[in-house]
Amino acid sequence: MEYHVYLIKRDSKIKNKNFDFLSDETLLLPFTDEQFNQLKERLLKYGYQTKKTELNSITFNFKDDQYGIVAILTTYKLFFSSDTSQNGIFEISQTASECIDTGEYTKFDPQDGQWEDIEGTVTVDINLKLEFNSIMDNVIAPLMTPLGYERRDLTFYKTENDLIYLINFQESVYNTNFQIDFFVNCCIHSLEIDKVLGKETNPWLEEHQCWHSKRIENITTFPFKFFSIKLENDKQIFQKDLVKYIHEANQYLFNIKNTSELIEKMVDTGSYDNFELLDYLTKTNEQGFIKRLVTKLYVGYSKTDIWPKAEAHINEIFHKNSIDLKAADLIK
Repeated sequence: MEYHVYLIKRDSKIKNKNFDFLSDETLLLPFTDEQFNQLKERLLKYGYQTKKTELNSITFNFKDDQYGIVAILTTYKLFFSSDTSQNGIFEISQTASECIDTGEYTKFDPQDGQWEDIEGTVTVDINLKLEFNSIMDNVIAPLMTPLGYERRDLTFYKTENDLIYLINFQESVYNTNFQIDFFVNCCIHSLEIDKVLGKETNPWLEEHQCWHSKRIENITTFPFKFFSIKLENDKQIFQKDLVKYIHEANQYLFNIKNTSELIEKMVDTGSYDNFELLDYLTKTNEQGFIKRLVTKLYVGYSKTDIWPKAEAHINEIFHKNSIDLKAADLIK
């Protein structure tokens, strides 16, 4: 048996209350190219891996088929499937719920016929909300400001040399009257890469727009996926632990001091289907990084039917940037 969850454009909900879109997705409003790409980047950041790319869809698995999870992003919808284990259902439900935070999308769970969007979230206990706000104002802000960060709502930005460091505190949409959960996203963005690629940099960019983005549990000793504020928490212990892990996150970020070191990290630990990075490397003729990234692309795609398309895309990038190379030359 499988468990299914759908993510569609919010306006499509009004036109599809009888659920006919489950058998005919063309009844839905299509994603814009920007929305499609943003959803793709979110899935990659959350640990999903590209399995198959077709003209109007991308199929992902999750951490080497963990919990039988599959995600299919099409022009019209983002579809999730998992086994019926508690972990599998939680993972796809949580991912879909996080994606509605922009207000553009709605989540549909066909098992119980329930919709979820921003307006449908539960009202959080005022004391928990006050505690969360107090932590941001009286613990996190005093920690980040002396390090050169500038705060904008729940995100802290620091620009140094050609990099923007970003730490974002993201509230879970599953918050209740009894508990506030929040994630911490730790990111680095390169002004230099944007400049070479002709991109205009938004100084207040969001975490999913950054060149390198990791959840705090992936770069520190924090053992869970999110922090939880509960009324019964020992506030001092909670705040002390939070500060410890934010310090560790900053150590990870600040160890990357320039675009060259950022690229090193991206090639080693980032998604292997980063063709924009390859475009930058060819424009700047970074031969060593080019070979490593193309090798990583080959290892990621060689056992799938995507490789011929990926190889053609690589060769197209080389040709566009007047690089006398072929992908096959680098993987011999």
